[in-house]
Amino acid sequence: MGFSYKNNTDLLDDFIIDCDSIPIWQTNRDYKPIIPEFTMKVSSLIDDTLIDEDEPIDVYYNNDTYPIFSGYVTRKQYNTESRAWEVSVTHNLGKLREYYITYANLHSVLSTGATAQQYLGTDNQGYPSTQLSWVLKKMFGVAGLTLDTQDVDDVFLEQIVADAAPRDIYFKHLRLDENMLYAINQPVASLYSTYDLYPDYVQNRITFWDFVSTICQLISNYYAYDDFTDGLVASGLIMRNTISTDTSPTAKAVRLLFGNNTIYNITSGAITRYDEDTITPDEGGVRVEKFSATSRAAYASGSETAIASAGAFIFGDGINYQPIYKNLLISYEAFWLGAGYTGSNFLSASFPIYVNIVSALCFKYSVIKASLAPINIAMALYAKSLSVNVADQSLEYEQELIQEISGI
Repeated sequence: MGFSYKNNTDLLDDFIIDCDSIPIWQTNRDYKPIIPEFTMKVSSLIDDTLIDEDEPIDVYYNNDTYPIFSGYVTRKQYNTESRAWEVSVTHNLGKLREYYITYANLHSVLSTGATAQQYLGTDNQGYPSTQLSWVLKKMFGVAGLTLDTQDVDDVFLEQIVADAAPRDIYFKHLRLDENMLYAINQPVASLYSTYDLYPDYVQNRITFWDFVSTICQLISNYYAYDDFTDGLVASGLIMRNTISTDTSPTAKAVRLLFGNNTIYNITSGAITRYDEDTITPDEGGVRVEKFSATSRAAYASGSETAIASAGAFIFGDGINYQPIYKNLLISYEAFWLGAGYTGSNFLSASFPIYVNIVSALCFKYSVIKASLAPINIAMALYAKSLSVNVADQSLEYEQELIQEISGI
């Protein structure tokens, strides 16, 4: 039982002098995931080409066939005093920062080999639309990674009323207008080609990681803490490496998990370091707001159309403002009409703003110290990180406590 480090098939164990705890997942207070990384000290006797920048590093635990961490070297420096290499390793999620959301990077992979639910070049409203889950998978694919969404696709989000009937909305039903996807963070609505013309528009583009981490932040549910016997659960969308005990595991795939999924299998007493900080909510409340054009046609036109506030959710006095990327709107698939179909009110409040932006019932937001959600409980927990200590092979769990939420 122990840790093993590999560069592809080359075993590095005999050369590892010291190593940080290996992070499994990490998030900010606003539920945006943090790209995990660690540093290690490596003997100078190693073939140092194996730890050059961009070389792959996989960390295995307890002789498992699935690495708990898959990453690449981002820094290598020789320490003459210790006569050893100091090596920084970043999780493969970091590769998502190398690609920008553009038509050139995404259109072909979105439209190739897709089912109607995954992508429709012309949906029933006459515009291209695509499944959010499919977009996430294809972004990972472009970056040379694999995203497994089987744990979230069939997770129930809420029930809405559409076409005079109740409709159960699951994660797999979340949908984007493709043209709007390329307009994210732009000050105007237009066809994707417009954003290639001017340096300011090019500079406004966001990376795949910006998008993925924002989705994990926005589509979030309230944090719940289960006892150590059953495991840890956390709010929002958590990303970690696939492990052998997962259902239908794929080696080195990144697993996307909702908060009510067990994050990592642990047994009672396995945690030896349990850190807890306290956050005092800001009674000023928070405001979240989305900006877009009023018609999908604006994103299919070569002309530039002004965008405006398309609705806001205000909790309390709304003093703390949470910025949301302009033109980022998550709608739903009108699956009762047909696979990949969309509602005629795609941009309107038919899909509630608290799901488009944050869930008013289950999302807690904090920039410095702010809380959001009428949850009527004395205190709430926020999961911060989970890692494995290399020295004693124990799990290290960190959380923060939100106090006095009831009644604010």
